[in-house]
Amino acid sequence: MAALEGFIPTIWSGRVLMQLEKAHVFGAVCNRDWEGEISESGDTVRINMMGDINVSDYTPDSTTVTVQKIDDAAKFLKVDQKKYFAFSIDDVIAAQTKPKIMTAAMDKAAYKLRDSSDTYVASLYGQAGIVYGLGTSATPIDITSVNVVDYIGMVGQKMDEANIPPENRWGVMAPWMFHKLTLADITLNTDNSGIISSGFQGSFLGFTLYKSNNTSVGTALTGADTRNMFGYRESITMAEQILKMKAYEPEGNFSQAVKGLYVYGVKVVRPEALACLRTDYTVEP
Repeated sequence: MAALEGFIPTIWSGRVLMQLEKAHVFGAVCNRDWEGEISESGDTVRINMMGDINVSDYTPDSTTVTVQKIDDAAKFLKVDQKKYFAFSIDDVIAAQTKPKIMTAAMDKAAYKLRDSSDTYVASLYGQAGIVYGLGTSATPIDITSVNVVDYIGMVGQKMDEANIPPENRWGVMAPWMFHKLTLADITLNTDNSGIISSGFQGSFLGFTLYKSNNTSVGTALTGADTRNMFGYRESITMAEQILKMKAYEPEGNFSQAVKGLYVYGVKVVRPEALACLRTDYTVEP
């Protein structure tokens, strides 16, 4: 019998992608409009952008209108990250007839892929353009229940001052930051049924807030130099795809197996609209 007889790669590829979308936290806040078709790892996705439009004074009968040529400010996203999974099942045909085993395995694969790509997005905190007054690697801000609201609000203020649109702002913070909000007796507005990402916590001070253990941190054990990221929908672009899915019979045994290739690329396209709040966990009575 051929390996995984009746196996339909496109169905299971679609399931893994669907589970990725549900599981993403950092990936959920990225702009995906330019994803398009990814045919091979190493493909380049063109992100069409343009510069500012000039506005000039006009005096009737005397002003000579100067026509501005719109700059082509396109950026390019390289799909250069590659991950794979491969697992075997003794009786795959039975698993597809009663798909609990295959479904569970695909869900676990999607979770691990998400964990990898979310960690990668979180590692881009160093490209944030909004950082002044929000802590540094040498002097992160000691966060307590008394000042946590002030500093989240300060991030919003700095985004306002940078003329970042108020719509679609997001923040991804470490779990202990949400604990500080709880200690501050802050209740988040969670009346947003359209947001289904697993890390969604609620809305606060104009931000849609997410919680993630993948938030970059200098010392995980103590929470020292935690790099909480804030932005809006245009800050980061991501493209991902399950490029290949194949059923095969491994050499040396009688099992049948599935392997898949996942590729993605991430780019900070608006660093001036990305903020990093560097914080230290502070023990409270």
